[in-house]
Amino acid sequence: MNRTKLVWVIFIALFIIFHTYTLSFSPLPWIDDTWYASVTLSYLNTGDYFLNVAPFAYDFQELLMHGPVFYILQSKIIAFFGFGIFQFRILGLLCGLLLLFVLYKIIRSQEVPRRTQGLLVILVAFDPLMHASMHNGRMDTLAMLMAFSSLYIFIIARKRPGAKGQLLFMVLSGVLGAGALLTTLRSVVIIFPIGVLLLARLLQQRSLRELAHVFGWILPILSFTLLWILITFGNLNDGLTYFKTLPAGLSGSTMFVPYYHILLVSLAVLSVLTGVILFRGSFFSQLNIIGLLAITIHFLFIRDAGSASVYIIPFYYLFMVRIVLLVNKDLMKKVSVAAIYILLILNLGLFGMKTAVIFAGYEGRYPVTFDEFIQQNIPRSSHVIGHETFYYSVIKAESDFQYFHLYNSEEEIVSTYQRDEYDYDYLIVSEEFSDRDDVIITRLKRDSQLEKLTEYSKAKSRLDRRLSSWGINYIGSYNCVIYQRIK
Repeated sequence: MNRTKLVWVIFIALFIIFHTYTLSFSPLPWIDDTWYASVTLSYLNTGDYFLNVAPFAYDFQELLMHGPVFYILQSKIIAFFGFGIFQFRILGLLCGLLLLFVLYKIIRSQEVPRRTQGLLVILVAFDPLMHASMHNGRMDTLAMLMAFSSLYIFIIARKRPGAKGQLLFMVLSGVLGAGALLTTLRSVVIIFPIGVLLLARLLQQRSLRELAHVFGWILPILSFTLLWILITFGNLNDGLTYFKTLPAGLSGSTMFVPYYHILLVSLAVLSVLTGVILFRGSFFSQLNIIGLLAITIHFLFIRDAGSASVYIIPFYYLFMVRIVLLVNKDLMKKVSVAAIYILLILNLGLFGMKTAVIFAGYEGRYPVTFDEFIQQNIPRSSHVIGHETFYYSVIKAESDFQYFHLYNSEEEIVSTYQRDEYDYDYLIVSEEFSDRDDVIITRLKRDSQLEKLTEYSKAKSRLDRRLSSWGINYIGSYNCVIYQRIK
């Protein structure tokens, strides 16, 4: 093994070890992963898709806005390994690692120089949002793995020898595309552009081969999607009606760009403009066309508060690399390469800062100690309400849990339900709560007799105090107060 390969092996091993070690305490349990975990447990126990952690949020109805793929896989993992924050997040991490490999294969298919291949993979791996998506318990990395695998198979299909081999690859691409869509519809930003490119080829060449490619790709998507709708809703009309009646706010344009991606998006836009002006048709490789369509669909139709844009992040970096490959003038090439290295320094800097802060607050974020605390203080089969941070620990202690502060637009109704019907036994309140939470806590204390049972408190470490003195704070710990409801 030469020195370069050895360095890569060590880097990959350290990358995997770091992610595996920090998976259970970075981030703390939050709304999205506890939301998905609750639906997964419902599917595992009853075969239904209820949000038991907040059943009032959707009028006590099943949540069917996502396909079954994520919940099926997660339920298998939990059935085999048991339930916990690490077990629930491991699927996202594994899919994220495999996604990086698929992106590497896509980059290689574009005849990118070896050094640039590695640089681009590192850029994507340490992108703040891509990095976080491997830990956050969402279904994005699973959907992206299948969507980008579909894209990769689509790209290399034409290189297969013989018409049958090409058609087989198109069918496989369609199957993977169906898997992505039946995980989450947000993957449409990648799958739809593939279909557009296939149709464009058919209209341009008007051959039986292209027609076969279109049908070979689209039929698996239509077949699996229709099968899921019929099994879930009974008929197509009821399925369409369900999606039309979903609450507002699940879709629609927000034109949101996270602050840490402003530079990346700006450089990507500049790269596209440079490519269009200087190189015209040469810039529009099939991968860049798909990327431009994906980004357009995202900003027009996907409601994003930050995490959803992870589906289009790889395309921003690919635009910049495309310019590096096309530029011949030394000065422009040096400027393009310098921009990529600036992004690399930014990504690594953000990663280093986040890592320092996470480890500084390790004592207050370590789940095993808090799990033991909950098991010692809350009896089995209790009904507990509280902040989402405590969801995993309460469920592991064989009690039930509901949010007391989220999906609470009708606060009086929810409070009455949790008091009279859910009949909660304990309230767990984080030491960090909002003014709105304070109002709800005050109402709960007014409507029921709550007695402080105990509290969990871990002092800040020396490193945490030092970082705080520099103005670097990472909010979040298991520090809390437990109240017992006297009945």
